Amino acid sequence: MATYLIDYENTKNLTGIDKLNEEDKVVIFYSKNSNSLTFETHKAIMASPAKVDYKYVAVGGKSALDVQLSTYLGYLIKENKTTSNYFVVSGDTCFNYLIGFWKDEKNVHLEILPALNSKPAKKETEVKAPKKEEEKEKEEEKKSLSIQIFSKTHAHTHAHSVISPCGQNRQTTFIIHL
Repeated sequence: MATYLIDYENTKNLTGIDKLNEEDKVVIFYSKNSNSLTFETHKAIMASPAKVDYKYVAVGGKSALDVQLSTYLGYLIKENKTTSNYFVVSGDTCFNYLIGFWKDEKNVHLEILPALNSKPAKKETEVKAPKKEEEKEKEEEKKSLSIQIFSKTHAHTHAHSVISPCGQNRQTTFIIHL
């Protein structure tokens, strides 16, 4: 059994989906930037014995789909005890960081494929997750991950930066009324 998470916004290609088997699962992540299929692609999906699911991603910034796909991968790994192989189908290199992380964390087999019908990428593309001591040093170095609290008349604004798996800074603001 294999699970394929497709970054359709990046690949826009499902060639080979009809070659999968009935035990495989495909999750196609798409957005307003990639919300159409050709009739040939639709026929291939319908002919596939694999279970196919779709996840619409509301994009509000760069790498929004990548972050949600990565989060969903973690959810699947936690919930599905029977899946032995996971594949992210994308041309984005940021997903390579997930390989070493999940190998070290849960001994999960994960591969990044540039297309659904392509051969698995070579092991040289794997980027190992940093060790615990290295993580602490990097945390101290990263001043961009700061928490700022601003006082207003009857509210506090809590703002912090978040770094996505692809290294993009994101500013999120929370307003808490007291």
